[in-house]
Amino acid sequence: MPLIKTSELAYNLSMNAIEQLIKQQRMFLVSNFQYKDLKFVFRVPYKLDYAFDGEYFIHENNELDIFVRETSFDKFLASFHEFMFVLWAEYAEERDENLHIDAIELKRLLINMLEVTR
Repeated sequence: MPLIKTSELAYNLSMNAIEQLIKQQRMFLVSNFQYKDLKFVFRVPYKLDYAFDGEYFIHENNELDIFVRETSFDKFLASFHEFMFVLWAEYAEERDENLHIDAIELKRLLINMLEVTR
């Protein structure tokens, strides 16, 4: 039987405790993140509220048309970052004349809520 080092055991126990707290908390503030070559900074921290149904972390924001559902918090947060990256690329960086009126409203919302740099 392989031996588990005390530091590994302590790390695994602390990660399990953190995961349990995350499952109970139901809200996480996102102030900034890096995705690919872009750095995203929320002008006001984004309230990433979520549900945990026993299997999945779920976040939905109808205003931004976001739906994220993942089995671990790490994957959940990574999916949120990817979703914001795609929204930025498809709407905020697009010329107004190429967007429908609803898409222009989404573009304005993204530009007002985020500062994005390369």
